[in-house]
Amino acid sequence: MAGAWWLGESDLDADQKNVISLTADGNHLVLGPPGSGKTNILLLRANYLTLIGKPNIAIVVFTRTLRKFIASGGKEYDFSEEKIMTCNKWHRDVLRQYGVSVNPPNGFAEQRKYLADKVGELV
Repeated sequence: MAGAWWLGESDLDADQKNVISLTADGNHLVLGPPGSGKTNILLLRANYLTLIGKPNIAIVVFTRTLRKFIASGGKEYDFSEEKIMTCNKWHRDVLRQYGVSVNPPNGFAEQRKYLADKVGELV
């Protein structure tokens, strides 16, 4: 996969391999500087969880541009591109799933706050 930003497991360094070998249960926070492979590790984890029968996951990002970027690497894995979504889409999907109707205001920041508040009320 030379020349691409996504890597196979054999291309990872020791720290990256430690992250993908974490247990499938629980919460894990991965920190690192730009270019350290966090996005690639995220996709490898999503792929791993899908393959071991834990497909009820989503990669939620802030912008459509970032979603498209991650989805471009996601095509290399068994993890469905449809599970990579923006915060706004995830909020809307959760609210729709529980029958909550929404009428968000105009403006990105206003919509984001409105939808987050609605999900907060639901929870």
